[in-house]
Amino acid sequence: MEFILFCIVVWGVVNFFKSWNDQGTNSSSGNRYGSGSGRSSADMGQFEIRAKTEMRGKDNDIRVVAVECRGLLPVYRDMKIDFVTWAEDITENPDGDPIICNLEDFRHHDNPTFQCVRDGGSLSPNQGFVNWVEVGVAPLDALIFPKSGSRKMKIYCYMTEKTSPNLRKAIVGDTCSIQIVNNETGYKEWTVKRIEALVLAMRLGVAIAYADGKIDDSEASTIKKWLKERVGRLADDKQEDAKTKLNEELKKAFGLARSGDLDYTSACIELKGNSTKNAAYDAIELCTMVMAADGEIKKNELDLLKRIAILLDVPSSELQSLRDKHTANAKVQTTSSGEHNDEMLIDLDTSLPAPQIKRKLLEAFGRYNDLLAIERDPVKRKRYQECIDAIARLRKKYG
Repeated sequence: MEFILFCIVVWGVVNFFKSWNDQGTNSSSGNRYGSGSGRSSADMGQFEIRAKTEMRGKDNDIRVVAVECRGLLPVYRDMKIDFVTWAEDITENPDGDPIICNLEDFRHHDNPTFQCVRDGGSLSPNQGFVNWVEVGVAPLDALIFPKSGSRKMKIYCYMTEKTSPNLRKAIVGDTCSIQIVNNETGYKEWTVKRIEALVLAMRLGVAIAYADGKIDDSEASTIKKWLKERVGRLADDKQEDAKTKLNEELKKAFGLARSGDLDYTSACIELKGNSTKNAAYDAIELCTMVMAADGEIKKNELDLLKRIAILLDVPSSELQSLRDKHTANAKVQTTSSGEHNDEMLIDLDTSLPAPQIKRKLLEAFGRYNDLLAIERDPVKRKRYQECIDAIARLRKKYG
C-alpha cells in the first residue's frame, strides 16, 4: 500500500510540473514581447535574471525556485526561441558541482543533471521584457545536491533559437545565485551518513544485547551478520573502509556496554538527526533481531526496545510487526512463578483501564487471527496460535 501511495504522489508531482511547463509554454507566445511600451530598445536594458523560492501546487506544498528575466532579447531576424535554465552547487566548490534531478522532464537530454527548457514562442528584433517574467523553474524537492543543509545555487539561463538540443547556442544569457536549504542526504555524503547510521544502529543493538547484563554469542553474531549485510549494499570501493570503521566502533560499543557507559538515548537523538532513509526503522529491526537471538525474549530487553522505539518515533504498530516477523522462534520469559507471561507475549499494558484492556485484546485477537489465516510458515503459525491462546486466557483473567 505504501508503494502504491508513493507512486501516486510521484505521478502527481510529475504531472503537476509537466502541465505547469506546458502552461508556461502557451503563455510565452503571442503578445508577451514588446518594444517596451513606447520605450526604445536601448531603454529596455540588458538581459538579466533573478531567482526566488516559492511554494506552489494545489495544496501549496511544492517548493520551487522560480527564475525570471527582463531586458532586451537581441535578435536580428524573426525566430522561435527557447529559454534554457540549469544550475550548479557552488557552496564548497567555486567551479560548481552538478545538481541531479529526479524528474525526467527537468533533466538535461544527455545526463540526469537539472535543466528546464521553456518555450519562448516567436520573437522579432527590438523586442524583450519590460517587467520580470518567469522563464524557468527548478523543482527543489526533486533535486539532489552534493550535500545536505544550506546550499548556494548558481543559476544559468540563456535564450536560444528553437532547435534540436545538441544544436542549441546561447544568443543572450545571465547568471544569478540563491541560497536554499536541502533537507535530504547529498550524493557526496550518502556513504558517510549511511555509515554513521549503521554505527548508531549497532550501538542500540549492543544496548539491547547487554540489557540483561551480559552478551550472548548469538546476539553478537546477529549484530555482526546484520552489519556485514548492510556494508554489502555500499559501493565496492567504500566497503573496506566501512568494515574497518564498523569493527572499531563495535569493539568500542562492547567496551562501553561492559562498563555501563553505553548511552542509548544520545544514540537515538543522533539517529533521528541522520537524514538516511529508513535509518530509525532499520535500527529498531536490528534491536528486535538481537532481542530474539538467544531464543528468549526477556522483559528488560523488551522494555528497552519499547523505550528506544519511542525515542525514534517508530509507531507501536511497526514495532509489533517487527516482533511478529523476527521473534517467532524465541520463547517469552516466564513469570517468577514459572507461568506463561501472556501479557508480555502480546505486549499488553496492564495499567490501562479495564475497557481499554478489553479493546486491546479484541484488536490483538483480530490481528493474529488474520495473520494465522494467511501465514504458511509453520514456525510463525505456531507463534500466532500461541498469541491467540494467550489472548483467550487474558480475556478470562481481565474479564
